[in-house]
Amino acid sequence: MMSKRKPVPNHREKRCTLDDERCTKRLRRTWKTKLANNLEKGVEDKKKPKFSPNIEEKRMALLLVLACVLCGVSYGELVGEKSEIANVNMNKEVQDLGQFAVEERNQSMKEIAFAKPELTFVEVLEAQKQVVSVTKYYLKISTNKSGGSKTYDSVVVVKPSSKQLLNFTASPP
Repeated sequence: MMSKRKPVPNHREKRCTLDDERCTKRLRRTWKTKLANNLEKGVEDKKKPKFSPNIEEKRMALLLVLACVLCGVSYGELVGEKSEIANVNMNKEVQDLGQFAVEERNQSMKEIAFAKPELTFVEVLEAQKQVVSVTKYYLKISTNKSGGSKTYDSVVVVKPSSKQLLNFTASPP
């Protein structure tokens, strides 16, 4: 009687079982060589398709960016750019910020030195606005100080929940 021999696995056939160590090693070797050959040819795994925009998609993206830049420039609303505030005398928010700046300056002077005379707010003469992560206001403020008037430059930062005076200096003559 002849003994039943296990058929020798052929790597081209799918009859290999997980138990057959020689077959799995052979299949792994062939899979690795196929993968290496594909990578050398520039063929990637089908699960990760490579995105390569064509010329039309590149042109459309460039036109979109250009349109956004031109629209922003025409309205002066670029982030980080200072813009003049029109009708400062009639703008209640700007006048309130000027009043706040003078009050904060007076408060800090009281804490530092008792002898400094207090300033009296008159009006904001000029104002610029800069939008970054917060809104900065650059103000030129007219004040009265013991009978004479003087102008000051100040920077006020406005956050959604608070206001802060960054700078308050005398304007150059």
